[in-house]
Amino acid sequence: MLRALYELGQYMEENEDISKFESLLSLDRLSDREKVIAIKFIISEEKVEYDGIQIEDYEENKGRQMLYMYGSSRGGDNSPTSQLTRLHETIEEKESEDTKNDTLQRIWDYGWFKKYGDSSDLTKKIEKEYRDKESKIRKDIFEKYDNLETDEKRNTVLTIKLNKDGEDHFIDDFEVFKKELKKIAINDWKNKYKSTSQGKGKCVLCQEEKKVYGFSFPFPFYNLDKRGFAPFFDTSKSHQRLPICEECSFYLQLGKNFLDKNSFHFNIPFEDRLNYYVILEFLFDSQSEGTYSDILPRIENAKFKDEVDFPLISLEDYITSVVMEESSSAVNLHYLFYTKPKQSQQRIEEFVTDVPPSYLKEIKEEIKKIEHGWILGLDNKEKINLENYNIRIKDNENMQDRGYLESIILKILPDRDEVSDLSQTGLEYATKILKREEMSYDSLINMFLKEMRRRFRQEEYETHYALNSFLFLNLLYKLDLVGGKKMEEDVNFWETDIKPIDEFFDEYGTAFDTSEKRAAFLQGVVTKLFLGIQASQRGSTPFRKKLGGMRLDERKLSRIYSDLENKFAQYDKEYAYQDLRETTSQYLLEAEESGWDVSNDVISYYFSLGLNLGKMFKPENKEGGKNE
Repeated sequence: MLRALYELGQYMEENEDISKFESLLSLDRLSDREKVIAIKFIISEEKVEYDGIQIEDYEENKGRQMLYMYGSSRGGDNSPTSQLTRLHETIEEKESEDTKNDTLQRIWDYGWFKKYGDSSDLTKKIEKEYRDKESKIRKDIFEKYDNLETDEKRNTVLTIKLNKDGEDHFIDDFEVFKKELKKIAINDWKNKYKSTSQGKGKCVLCQEEKKVYGFSFPFPFYNLDKRGFAPFFDTSKSHQRLPICEECSFYLQLGKNFLDKNSFHFNIPFEDRLNYYVILEFLFDSQSEGTYSDILPRIENAKFKDEVDFPLISLEDYITSVVMEESSSAVNLHYLFYTKPKQSQQRIEEFVTDVPPSYLKEIKEEIKKIEHGWILGLDNKEKINLENYNIRIKDNENMQDRGYLESIILKILPDRDEVSDLSQTGLEYATKILKREEMSYDSLINMFLKEMRRRFRQEEYETHYALNSFLFLNLLYKLDLVGGKKMEEDVNFWETDIKPIDEFFDEYGTAFDTSEKRAAFLQGVVTKLFLGIQASQRGSTPFRKKLGGMRLDERKLSRIYSDLENKFAQYDKEYAYQDLRETTSQYLLEAEESGWDVSNDVISYYFSLGLNLGKMFKPENKEGGKNE
């Protein structure tokens, strides 16, 4: 990741007209500004003289010209430019105990000029002129500011401009201001955690012997003062642990700025908003520049980014389509999922490395197959209303905006208040898929079953959850990510002569790799069809009570079969769904012969799945009859 970030920063400087110095600026904080109010000074070798107030429209490049570098809410900004939030007209009002500090104080009284204003003869003269003329300057600024529209007032930047030899200049034309900002950055790179870390050494990135710093890694989750991160580690020696020179520190910051500007939301509910970076790393350095020139402008210019969050998989489709189709470079993607419990903090939740574009393409293709498979075919959509999803998802939410993988995962998370780690579970499933790590089959079945039992009792969208859990399980089978027993290649199942059943088992056979699973599933289908008969004749379904709250084993399953046979006769439907019932009986016998080599949870899950998908297999003749 460090190398990838470094190369990205190098590319940004060399090809995007962005200087290393610009990496220090906080330009994103000015993205919605509308107006600039500048205090003008005429400068010469002899003196500095106040020259009035100038107001102008804000444009993107002016943030660079004003060298805007955010500091802190209490300590002022790190440059003589600040967002205008409050303004007192007079010095008396400023000094009143009843008023709060304003933006002029933020710049002059406790901000940049207070901390760094004596760094040169020029800045000393500017400060002296301001102090001498402060009363008039305040009045002049207030007059300009007061005439702005309300929205403009909320989006105004206050700065200074210097007139030299008859021409106006923003402060980026004067090296003294840049030099001071650079010193601020270097000071942060070497001083932190009440210690100083710098020395001579080989930079971990450029491999040159230079002065190196210990705290220039640009992400705030590199916390060397926390015992859990670096127990007993002397933070003053951190430049030996991660030595980075000045130039490479700038490159890292440039790379991070690009990632921050193009970070993405992970749309599974999380205690703190979960974002993620996608970092490209080229396996051959010589090819990276050309591929960056293809990819980065497309990322930055993506129009739909303002409308919809990039989803987890289609974002990578967007990137990797360029990589795969327009460049021969070998590239891997790194995912860094993070939260910000506080604005100044950043916590890594998951880090996934070396994800090849070909695997992302495979995930996307398998998801597309699921979306166009037998279950979600047009005819079956009429039998199962797929517009209703998990209860936590409101009807007016567009699931497609969440992205392919996020949508599938979100719809299989249990909807129970007592489950406190659902967000972590969702992230775990996403990252395990990206890492191509196996998941526990038993744990998944247990989670699915608990939620299906709860919904069975409360009659809450049980069918939709059952369907979504099965589709997710099938995706994992297709990606070979379900740990546990694998289907043996020599297992052969006879055809049932029931076309929908044969088509279903043919497409989803990996999930129905034993007679036990097929028997439980088909028994659930038959049960669903009988409940339809019972509801039609009685207006209720008392047989549901015999299902034991979906806590089944092989004996209870056989008992349900026997009870149903009697019930079909009792309701004068002894020939209804006869082929299906005979097929179920045969699978039950095969399962008995094999010793029911599956857990009770698996029996219960597959029965519940059949119960919920049962009407998909109902013949066209709704009354039921012989040889149906």
